[in-house]
Amino acid sequence: MPKYNTLLVESNCTYCHEKITLKIEFQYGEIWDYIYFVGDKIKWGEENIGEPGKKSVVLDGVADACENCEEAADYLIFLENDIIKFTRLNMGEHSLFNVDSFIVLEP
Repeated sequence: MPKYNTLLVESNCTYCHEKITLKIEFQYGEIWDYIYFVGDKIKWGEENIGEPGKKSVVLDGVADACENCEEAADYLIFLENDIIKFTRLNMGEHSLFNVDSFIVLEP
């Protein structure tokens, strides 16, 4: 069974617009069910996906269903030098289909 890390973000649901805590799962860094917030630095260890120290990386993120309306959406998570900078709804601007769960934008 695949492991994930989770990014927690206070936001409004894309569908019902209620204030919620988004739980966005991703696979990057040491995969050990870590909980992260925007501004946190990615941890590295033994079970890594990706490589540390990249200048700019975008991650594929999958949010849990909204606790109010049960809808879910895909998100992009942006890193700079292993620090989580921001997240936004995935509108298809980065194709993560048939690639790893991330794209290095700047090595």
